Amino acid sequence: MKVIYQEVINRIHKKGIVIFGTFIFGFDNDNYDVFNETLNFILKSRIEFVSLAPLVPYPGTPLQKRLGKENRIIETDWCKYIYDPPGVCFEPVGLTKDQIRDNLKMMYKKIYSIRRIFFFTLRMLKRYRNISTVIRLMFISLSLRKRNRFEWFEPALRK
Repeated sequence: MKVIYQEVINRIHKKGIVIFGTFIFGFDNDNYDVFNETLNFILKSRIEFVSLAPLVPYPGTPLQKRLGKENRIIETDWCKYIYDPPGVCFEPVGLTKDQIRDNLKMMYKKIYSIRRIFFFTLRMLKRYRNISTVIRLMFISLSLRKRNRFEWFEPALRK
C-alpha cells in the first residue's frame, strides 16, 4: 500500500503540485511503531507540508458513540481539545496519551527543522525556478514551524 502512495506522490510532485499531508494518530490498531513509520514515510516522500493530530471523537459521530459506550472518553470539555491541534481526549488502546503527545512533538520538530526547511527551499527552487513562489513556500514552512512551537501539547484552559 505504501508503494502505491509513494507512486501517486511522485506523480503529483512531477506535475509541480505541493502536498499538504494530514496524519491522525490514536486509532485502536496504532502502536508505538506508527510514529517512526509515518515520519519516515513523510521524509522519504518529501511531503512539503504536514499536519499531525490525535484522533478526536467528535460529538454525534460513530467513534464518539463507540468510545462513550466503552467508557474511554476522558475529556468532554471542548475548550480543552477543539483547538488546532486538539489534545488527546480519550484513552487509546495501543498507546498512552503521553506517547501520542510526545511523539507528535518529536515528529513536528523533525519535519519543521531548519535543516529540512533549507533543503525543501532548494528543492522548490529547482522545481519551480521562480524565486517569488519559492519564497512564499519557504515562509509557509517557517510559519508552520512557528505555529507548532509545541505549546499546544498542554491543553489550553479557556474560560
